[in-house]
Amino acid sequence: MNPNILIVDDSGMVRRAVAKALSGHECNLYEAENGMVAMQMMDKHNPVLVILDYNMPGMNGMDVLQAMKEEGLLKTTKVMMLTANSSTDTVVSIARMGVRDYLTKPFEPEQIVQRVTKLIPLEVSLTAGLDDEEEDSNPAPAP
Repeated sequence: MNPNILIVDDSGMVRRAVAKALSGHECNLYEAENGMVAMQMMDKHNPVLVILDYNMPGMNGMDVLQAMKEEGLLKTTKVMMLTANSSTDTVVSIARMGVRDYLTKPFEPEQIVQRVTKLIPLEVSLTAGLDDEEEDSNPAPAP
């Protein structure tokens, strides 16, 4: 069974970049644009990993972590924080809340894949790029 991963960021561009980086792996990707939607998505999809933005309007990453802790979700769900803030205070506070890893923005797609595969097992999709290969392998019909 493919692992469920929830990407939480108020920036659609960041969510798409993370999803694209992980698209060649066998996992189910879900996206939430804020903390409130993230909590609803967690109830619905039971992710094994949440890739969580630190700074979001309304319910920020720390608020989501607190809610996850109160609901006991941090016992079964790993969290990787995405943040533009790499201060020691931030890193210590998110680690105390149960974050397993963090990545500073901006990031390279390879960094996401490396960090995620350290937290959960991900298989490379056997069908990645297959559509392109199928198009190339079909000879043109004879005239």
